[in-house]
Amino acid sequence: MAEGFTLIELMIGLALGSMALALTLKTLAQGRAAWQTAENLAALDERAAFALTALERDVLLAGYWVAHADASRLRVAANVSIHCQGRDVTTASLASTNVHASNGLFDLPCPAASGAVAGSDTLTVRHAEAATTSPEAGRVQLCTSAVDGDIFQDGLRPVACGDEQQVHNVQVHSWYVNKSSSEQGLPALYRYTLVSGGLLQNQEIMPGVENLQVTLGVDRDADGMIDGFIDPGTAPDAHILAVRLWILLRTAQPEPAHIDNGPWYSIDTATTAPLRPHDHYRRTTAERIIWLRNSAEG
Repeated sequence: MAEGFTLIELMIGLALGSMALALTLKTLAQGRAAWQTAENLAALDERAAFALTALERDVLLAGYWVAHADASRLRVAANVSIHCQGRDVTTASLASTNVHASNGLFDLPCPAASGAVAGSDTLTVRHAEAATTSPEAGRVQLCTSAVDGDIFQDGLRPVACGDEQQVHNVQVHSWYVNKSSSEQGLPALYRYTLVSGGLLQNQEIMPGVENLQVTLGVDRDADGMIDGFIDPGTAPDAHILAVRLWILLRTAQPEPAHIDNGPWYSIDTATTAPLRPHDHYRRTTAERIIWLRNSAEG
């Protein structure tokens, strides 16, 4: 006659089985956490690359006015009008600087979507669109020669603009970091961009960007070489040869097992204290130096 298990043997078996199950579940949880971490880091890298590429493409065109790089030579027709949120921002939008940045404050003439992130810089870039186009009523456009040029909006080619001269749309982009985005809980890199009708349109570019810092590579002695990178506004008359960008990004969801104590050091020369968040979000930084192709400011 076959004998069954004793009560003690059953209890030991159940205990061993429970331990094996607990170990398996722990291993699965650790594997899932590791997978989630890898996914978060990969997503951060992708977002950082996208944001910096968008910024770089814009900065590389700064000062491209087709026939020259000097915005001070451009005549603006009296009927040109640029606006945002009911504000007339024509003068600010068509300033004669190809690149303008602020240091740790929001100084754009148009309001932030839901509030700018404190301490983040802004960057405004002005240039012509690379592609040629036809005159279009309502669109801010320009036509230039090697000597000067005209900015117009009525769709009529200016008298000084000969038939052989090409027409291009004017582009004005103002970059900043907004407190919220389309992804709940995340800030985002935003951009005001000039569209048809003279509207500066507020656009979300990349969720997850927490901070944007800008420094300017300047030539103080007119030898064509960068003498150093400075914070915006430090030397307003210095000739800008390059723009250095730094962004900080974080994930949308926290990881309970992860603690971010930093330190995160930005390129802001006026800031000596690094960021120490002490929270459960993953973060990464990305940085790029962009040499201006069209430099006429001094």
